[in-house]
Parts: sequence; structure tokens; C-alpha cells
Amino acid sequence: MRYRELIIQIERGQVQPVYLFHGEEGFLIEEAIARLKKAILIPGSEDLNYHLLSGSSTRIADIIHPCQTLPLLSTRRLVVVREAEALSGSEGLIPYLDNPSNMTCLVLVAGKLDLRKRLFLALKSRATEVLFSALNDSQTTLWMKEMARTLGIALSPEALDYLKERLGNDLYQIRNELEKISLTMTGTRTIEAGDLQVLLTGERGHSVFEWLDSVRSRDQEKAFRLLRLLLDSGEHPLSLLGLLLSSLRRAARSAHPGRQDSPAGPLSRHTGSSLESSEQDLIKSFALCLEADSRLKGSRLSPQLILEGLILDLCRIGENLQEVNIGPGQRRIRPGD
Repeated sequence: MRYRELIIQIERGQVQPVYLFHGEEGFLIEEAIARLKKAILIPGSEDLNYHLLSGSSTRIADIIHPCQTLPLLSTRRLVVVREAEALSGSEGLIPYLDNPSNMTCLVLVAGKLDLRKRLFLALKSRATEVLFSALNDSQTTLWMKEMARTLGIALSPEALDYLKERLGNDLYQIRNELEKISLTMTGTRTIEAGDLQVLLTGERGHSVFEWLDSVRSRDQEKAFRLLRLLLDSGEHPLSLLGLLLSSLRRAARSAHPGRQDSPAGPLSRHTGSSLESSEQDLIKSFALCLEADSRLKGSRLSPQLILEGLILDLCRIGENLQEVNIGPGQRRIRPGD
């Protein structure tokens, strides 16, 4: 079972007597435990019915005892055992797994499963196993939307891109920043990327989206000037490139709604701009951005020079750019070559 399936079951009141949580996304594990607490424990009874134990310092008897004790002022107990892989004498828990109490929810949290241990073999067949894998980019974006909605925040597509590029896939940091934004913003209007730039950096400098607009409209001089200002103000080169890629993905999806195999995937606010005028141009633009990404990560050239070269290449796409090759040792063919 995955995290999303677990949350749906909890919301429906379908809480199982024993869970095995494992995986690398610790934030989602904590969120799942918080959801279980909310679903199981009656407010005011948490101290009586919630037991948090550590496998590195807990005896098996100290786990079984609260599991077999009737809850007080509530219908169920919640027993959470962290570092379950460090339990000593863990085989002693197996008899309980054969006949768990329906008035207790036991959650065993393991950083890594050791299937050489009898306990984990028993858990895989007797408990509800939930894998918490790290989210990929699209899953992170969906999670951000849901978290923002929960906090009463509406984010524009560009704002989601900006937040993702600034904070990556760190769910703890994303949640903290969204909580700060929810306390700062008032009203029900949609928050734009420019708002986030001010809220996250505290500066009202040139917007990264002014730069994106200048690139899309092939205003080369303005794009160079804004690029220098953004880099000088601390914007990360890979963050700027990531936002440009996100814009191209949205343009591709807008041009082919319903197609999942577009070269670029999420939509630009300016789908009619010259840089995004055809599918062929989108493919070339996307390939050029991927090449720039590779050079930013592995070249000794300055990031400014690499991004300025990318701007030049993107502006030349409409000038009969014939071919874009991005393999090792390959060269790009331009008019006049």
C-alpha cells in the first residue's frame, strides 16, 4: 500500500490493528501518524491512549502491555514503535500479531526492512504494510497543491513552479514556508510567483517571470540584463533553468491537451509567444535547456555564460535552426555552419 491509499482508508474510518511503515520519506510517515492520532484518539484522551516507543530502548513486553490494555475515555489506543528494526528479541511480538487487539492500532516504523528477521517476515503477512517512497517532481507538485489548499492558500501554476524550484522536494521546508505564507497573506486571491518571490526572499527586485517573458518574446537585450540582475541578487542558475523548463512543459501540454508523451510535460502564461509557436520549436527549446542543464552541472564555464548562450540559442530557433544534438561529442548545426 502507498501513502495516498492509506490516507483514503483513514478518512473512511478503516483503521487496521497493525501497520508496518517503512521508506525514505520521513515527512509523510509523520503525517500519516498525525492522521491516525486524529482519527483514533478523542480530544483530551491523548495522554492516556497514545504511546510512543523506541525500538532501540524498548522491551517487547512494554509494547504488548499497552496493546492489550483497554483504552480510557476512548474507543482505541494508538501505539507507535519507532526504529522497529532495532527491537531486541523481536520474535516475542509475533504471537501478538497472530491475534491483535481490535481496540488498539499498533504502528511499527522501520527505516529499512531486514527480511532476515522473523518479525519482519511475519509483519509482511500479518500487518498492513505501507511504503513511503520519496515523491517525484509531479507527486511533489500535487502534494504542494493539497497542502496549500489545506492551509487556505491558492497558488498559481507559476507560483507552484517557483516554490518547487526554490525548495526542491524537501516536504518539511515546503510545509514550513506554506504555513508562513498562510499567516502572512490575507483574503482569497490567488498568490502569484511575484508574491512568493517577495515573501521568500524579502526583496522586491526584478521578477524571474519578467526574465522568462523576455526570453519567450526573444527580447535578447532585456533577457541578458535581467539575467545578470537575478544572478547578482542570489537566484540560483539551476532554479532559473528549472522555471524555464516548467514553462515549456506547460506550453507543450497546452498545445496537446490530454497527451502525456509531450517532450516537455505542465503551461506558459504566454502560449502564443514566438518561442513557443510550434511543436518542433518546443522540442528544440527543450533539448537546448537539457543541454544547458548538463553544462551547468559539469562545465567549468560560468553559469552566466552558459545561460547567456542558452538565451542566444533560444532566440535563434525561429531563424531556421536546423538541428539540435545533445549527445556526448555532438555539435549543434546552425545556419551558416
